[in-house]
Amino acid sequence: MSFAVHVQNNGDFVTLRCIGRLVFDEGTNALRAAVIAHKGRQLVLDLACMEAIDAAGVGTLISLHQHVAGVGRNLIITQPKRQVLDVLRLTKADAVLNLQLPQQSAITAMFSRAMQPWRSRTCVI
Repeated sequence: MSFAVHVQNNGDFVTLRCIGRLVFDEGTNALRAAVIAHKGRQLVLDLACMEAIDAAGVGTLISLHQHVAGVGRNLIITQPKRQVLDVLRLTKADAVLNLQLPQQSAITAMFSRAMQPWRSRTCVI
């Protein structure tokens, strides 16, 4: 299977939906071109449809993360499939990349709801 990037401009952020295999040459070049072409402040890489990743793909994600951060933008990676997440963890790329995993979103949302009553109160001693 080849690699494709579908772009959705959402105003404040751009979602790049990655489809296929992020592997050396075709996949890495297509993703690099898509990220560099879109100037949104927030870039979201949706990996829900990405089937596989190799070392060149991991290196490309890290390189793009550094490039985007260097120009004052954010690159957020969401919804990696289990096999892709396993590779990112095995290579320790998950420690460098800005991964937003579903369980993190759920915990953040739950914490926000739990803290809501406290936010509305003023602490007076």
